[in-house]
Amino acid sequence: MTAELDRVVLQGNDVTNKSAVQRARRGLRRTFQRVQTFGWLTVEDNILTALEWHSGGGGFLADLVMFPTRRRRERRRRQRADEVIERCNLSAVRKELAGSLPIGIARMVEFARAIVDEPQLLLLDEPASGLDETEVERLGALIDTVRDETGCAVLLVEHNAGFVMEHSDRVMVLDLGSVLAEGVPDEIQRNQAVRDAYLGEST
Repeated sequence: MTAELDRVVLQGNDVTNKSAVQRARRGLRRTFQRVQTFGWLTVEDNILTALEWHSGGGGFLADLVMFPTRRRRERRRRQRADEVIERCNLSAVRKELAGSLPIGIARMVEFARAIVDEPQLLLLDEPASGLDETEVERLGALIDTVRDETGCAVLLVEHNAGFVMEHSDRVMVLDLGSVLAEGVPDEIQRNQAVRDAYLGEST
């Protein structure tokens, strides 16, 4: 993704004025600072919603008749959802309503929904917020795996400095909306301005 003044380009396509749906269909996926699952749907159905646009269209009539092509696409959708549910350790809650889940599991549902349709760019807004240490480790491992296997870019917005340093190739530190420092994690950790502002350290 590139940004030029007020222009955003994703995979060569200008998505500046595109709708959220159009951006998603070009490979942009995201999670939110405040968990936004569909609370009235099960975990499985939450994840399947991200694949709905691959179902072949045709609306109610296609659902009723279930043409062979529709059945094949539906099998592929559910197979892919099964793979992601297993990978994200959600098998035990797949039939639970998403709105009834604790925040750690709900965040994993949101993450699973973001990756089930292979992303080109994955935007993660405070994904570690509210998670315990074990959940943070599991999430970090999943982010690394998705990035390595798909080659997608990951843009991580996060206050957990340790998490950022461990799972980022480059880091940009903001202070009141201004760029305080930018570089690889080792450079950022040695940067005195960052240490003073965020770590309360000085030499």
